[in-house]
Amino acid sequence: ETGSGFQRYLDASVLDEMFQMRNDLCDEEFEEILWNKVRLVPACQFMQPVLTRSGHCYTFNTVSFFKNVRPQYAAVVQFSLTETNQVPDENLPEDYNDNNISDIAPSLSIYHSFERTERNSTRNADEEILWNERHKMPWKIREFSVYGGVSMILNFRSHDFDETCSLGDRSFSVLIHSPMELPDIYAAHHIVQTKMAALITVTPQLTMASRSILNLPPARRGCYLSHEHRLQYFSFYSQRNCELECQANWTLQQCGCAAPFHPREENTPICGMSMQPCLSLVGRSYEKCHCLPDCDHATYTTTLTTFHRRQLSFNRTEKAQIVVTFSKKGYIAREARGIAGKAEVIGKIGGLLSLFMGASVISLLEIVYFASLRPLVVLWNYWKCAKVASTSRQTLSAWEH
Repeated sequence: ETGSGFQRYLDASVLDEMFQMRNDLCDEEFEEILWNKVRLVPACQFMQPVLTRSGHCYTFNTVSFFKNVRPQYAAVVQFSLTETNQVPDENLPEDYNDNNISDIAPSLSIYHSFERTERNSTRNADEEILWNERHKMPWKIREFSVYGGVSMILNFRSHDFDETCSLGDRSFSVLIHSPMELPDIYAAHHIVQTKMAALITVTPQLTMASRSILNLPPARRGCYLSHEHRLQYFSFYSQRNCELECQANWTLQQCGCAAPFHPREENTPICGMSMQPCLSLVGRSYEKCHCLPDCDHATYTTTLTTFHRRQLSFNRTEKAQIVVTFSKKGYIAREARGIAGKAEVIGKIGGLLSLFMGASVISLLEIVYFASLRPLVVLWNYWKCAKVASTSRQTLSAWEH
């Protein structure tokens, strides 16, 4: 269906085919990936493709889509995955039965030959650990230095570059996000140009709710527990997943279709070029989502350091090196707690009065007495005295007569 010379809706099969074509070029874009100083071969086997607002991306060390999303959304993201690709090879580890290669990179069915190429290779102890545990992403960093974490050498395909797209510069966009969330423009975002080496240090901040606020309703508590707000498309609740789902539902309600990067069900229409004005308008005015933070959540503060590496450029291929690691061992912990309960407020007031005024329970009763009962007693005595005086005047007047 078309409108105004542009396509109104995109064919899902065409979008999947375009996605798969990009995946086929993955080996050309990722020259090398090191994890804790161990080389991952082939590199694309450990990358999970995902479509974002900025376009086609690869995410590393994230929770598998089949664990992070619900079945109605998983049917959309698995693309050309076939039953054959999901059959584990007989030479894989025994505990690999249900956690096959497709569970890590569901869209890269072309890389099912990974087992066949790896079976004849010799792996050291570290590589054997990766072989046995690659389906257990996200992995943990062993060493907190430039040699820990992940190091990537990326190739920039300059012959496919269009200067009218993106920032118009030969660069890579790097997003640091939670492994339970999809990469998005709201994540920590850095631009790394070609011919450059970049060191990105990450400082996690973990916020946890104290027991004192768990019994409060979410509106007063200001956060959701993991079981209090079930999402339609995502298995794990987070504020960002909630907002993304809310935007998708609001867009579907207002425009009758979903953006290509939005979570959706298999039969949901995908917005085409002629629907871009509606998407832009809805993106600025979608309804309030009421997406509170999750009570236990992590945020990431990042620092980017870049320097030139001339040897990263030769022939027609321009390269960049990116190293991502934690800034230090451990994390910054914060606890969310209520400011004060009723009993705590009363106790603090009593403590301050005792400290500065020598107050006690008797003093508190005296305050109540002089503030409420004492005025009533004074009024009663005044009224009683006035009544006695009036009676005396009447008696005196009678004697005079």
